[in-house]
Order: sequence, then structure tokens, then C-alpha cells
Amino acid sequence: MLLHWDDGPEQLAVGTVRIGARRVRLAPGAKSPRATAPDGEAMSFVLAGSGRASGAAIRSGDALLHPPGAACGLRAGDDGLDVLLLGPRTEAAGGDPAAPAPGIVAIAAVPGAERDRGEFGVTIRNVGVALGSQRTGMRHAEIAPGRLNAPPHCHSAEEELFVVLDGDGAVLLYDLDGAATEEHAVREGQVVARPAGTGIAHAFRAGDGGMTVLSYGERKNEDVGFYPRSQKLAIRGFGGSGVLGGVVFRVQRADYWDGEA
Repeated sequence: MLLHWDDGPEQLAVGTVRIGARRVRLAPGAKSPRATAPDGEAMSFVLAGSGRASGAAIRSGDALLHPPGAACGLRAGDDGLDVLLLGPRTEAAGGDPAAPAPGIVAIAAVPGAERDRGEFGVTIRNVGVALGSQRTGMRHAEIAPGRLNAPPHCHSAEEELFVVLDGDGAVLLYDLDGAATEEHAVREGQVVARPAGTGIAHAFRAGDGGMTVLSYGERKNEDVGFYPRSQKLAIRGFGGSGVLGGVVFRVQRADYWDGEA
């Protein structure tokens, strides 16, 4: 579930099944092999340096959307290139050079939405929406010191990955009754994997200096999000404006045989 990008293997997503993360570091002028994600769109984030992705100029702080089947090759500029690749675990060499070029947006150019409510304090930039992603999403969250990024929740169908870009804090875990069960310290470079269907809710709390977290995950209409502290469900497939999308409503948990016999 938890791995630091300096300590682990090239594949950084420990615990997920369908999506993964890789860090690619290129020396000045070096190239990466051209690759494609044939089964789905992929995204990437430039951690440092500058260069080109399939011929398009990129630099630190840029996010990229790679359409399914599109060939993507990286070339570092004079200052080298450090890129985080996020997408399906199935990856192949080559790709269709005629496929659309990657979409690129600077994180700083994406409008930020502030949440300042009680224990929650965060500015969220919906990078996936800005790039026009369809099957996956990416968000950039600047969490205020000592505050939470979102109400604790878990997903029935969607896998998620979180990467700490700056600062430190903790990832908090909760059971289905809303009781806090675990707390794990995280810092810059930590990758947190949250598989679907675990019944374990999560949230992030920033340390005294604040924390910036990049999140990446699937977008599935059949997904149901559960908020154990408030006993709410969010069903994405119905549309709507909830934090997770879809319709949000409160449920009353019951025994299997209640009302039956």
C-alpha cells in the first residue's frame, strides 16, 4: 500500500491490480523507448526538468494525457527530465504514431477550488477535467497545515494512487463504522495505493508545513463511494455534483434478516 519512489522498484504501485505508476528519469539529451497503453488512456506528470513528449515541449509542473494506443516517447532537455507515468499496468512497445498527440496542461494554469470547512482545508485542481480525460482522473491537492483533504471514503470499483509531491503528513485509515484504525506517516516521494473493494476508508492530513498530493484513479460509472463517518453513499453513474460525482445520500445499515422474518 505504501512505497517511497527512491526505495522501491520501477513499478511503484503496490497493491493495485489495474493501474500503476512508474518514475522515468532521463539524463540531458537522453530518450526513453516509445511505449503505449493499448487498453486505456494514460497520464503523466513532470516532476522536474524539461524536454519533449512525442515532439511536444514539456517542463516541470506539466500534466499530460496520452490517448489509448498513442505512442509516447520522452526526450530530456539540457536540464534532464524526471517524469511520473500513471496508467494501465498493461503496456506495450511502439504504438500508433498517427494517434493524437498528448494533451498538455500546466498545473498552475488549472483553476483551483477551495474547500475550507471545519477540519477540511485544501485547494484542489481537477487536472483530468482540464485535460479532457474520460476513463481516468487526476487531481492536484494542496492541503493546508493540520487539515484534511476530504472526508474519509472508500470505493467499490475504482482503484486510486496518491503521490506526495511536497511536504509531509499522514494517511488515515477507517473501518466501515467510521472508527480510525491506522495512521501512516507520509512525506515527499511517498506513493500510496488504494485498491477497490477493501472496505477501508482513507483520508490525508497535512503536517505543520502543509502537503501537496497528486491523485490518479479510474472513473467507473458502476462505482459506489462510501463515507463511513457519516454513513453516506455516492453513486457516480447518476451524474450530479458530489465530490466523487453522482448522487450522494445517507443510508441506514441493517442486519441481513431485518424485516425478512
